[in-house]
Amino acid sequence: MGFTTLYAPSIRDAIKRNDKHEMQQLLDHAKQVEKEQGDLPAAVRELEQALAKHKP
Repeated sequence: MGFTTLYAPSIRDAIKRNDKHEMQQLLDHAKQVEKEQGDLPAAVRELEQALAKHKP
């Protein structure tokens, strides 16, 4: 398995397939992405709030 863009459906599909190797690779990759990106959900909320200030 190469690098996979992390989407909830791809993670859940790996769980459904019960492929331990794939699940471990996805988890390792997800942890690395999370470490690099920090708190992405908080940043998205901040972006939404900033954009809301620009609504007419």
